[in-house]
This record gives sequence, structure tokens and C-alpha cells, in this order.
Amino acid sequence: MACLFISNDLFSSSQFASAIRQGGIDVTAALAIPAQVAAEMSVVVLDLETPGAVESIPVLKSGGQKLIAFGPHVKIGLLEEAQQGGADFVLTRGQATRDLGPLVARLLPPQPPGTNR
Repeated sequence: MACLFISNDLFSSSQFASAIRQGGIDVTAALAIPAQVAAEMSVVVLDLETPGAVESIPVLKSGGQKLIAFGPHVKIGLLEEAQQGGADFVLTRGQATRDLGPLVARLLPPQPPGTNR
């Protein structure tokens, strides 16, 4: 199982994807909202400052994926829209910096012994 990380910010994409990979998790990064999410993506991480982010939440969850959205703590309305839109977890950017890797690892289904994520 794997994680899809969506952000149009190249710097944060690299930083956050690296934090997730440290847990041995396969991460695919996207700079824009995809039309659909591949079935092997169990978790989607969404930077709410990516154009069309909040509106895309239903599509990103349509395959049963868990969705973690994050954005700046000063954009309270944006964070609330993501929560109301159906995101499973909504974090501030600071919380994501600290907690994103362990949260993604916790949300992935258990793997059979002897396999990598």
C-alpha cells in the first residue's frame, strides 16, 4: 500500500514526502489534483493551498482512501472547509511537519510479515 502526496509547492512536497518515506512508506508526489486516485493509494495527503484542493476532497476519497489535509494555521476557514468537506484528518502545517509521517504509517493497513510498505 502507498501514499499519494498532493502539493503544488515543490519545497514542501519534498520535505513532507521525505518525512513519510522515513517510515518505509512508498510515496507518489503530484503537483496537481489528479482526476482519480489509483487503487493502491491507501492514504492521500493534500496540501490545501493546491488549487482546487477543497473541492477535490470527495473525488480523492471516492475509492475509500483516508485523506489527510493540511494548511496554514492562519487560514482557519480553509481548514474548516476541508473538515466539512470530508477530510479524515485536518492539520495545520506545523502539526503536519511534526506528525504527518507517523499518522500516515498508522493509517496504512497492516502488512504481512516480511513485506515492506
